[in-house]
Amino acid sequence: MRALRISRTEVLRSYRESSRRTYEANSDVVDGWIWHAALDRRTCAFCWSQHGGCIR
Repeated sequence: MRALRISRTEVLRSYRESSRRTYEANSDVVDGWIWHAALDRRTCAFCWSQHGGCIR
């Protein structure tokens, strides 16, 4: 279970980072984004802390 949790976290982290870089590369189109998380028992602490926040 621990290995599955770590692999899921890393896949999602890499997805978030690639999305962030894409947004940054297209800053003439994207002003920012709002972080949404499931807020359930599988949600990591970082996602909990970012939920609902506007990132610019």
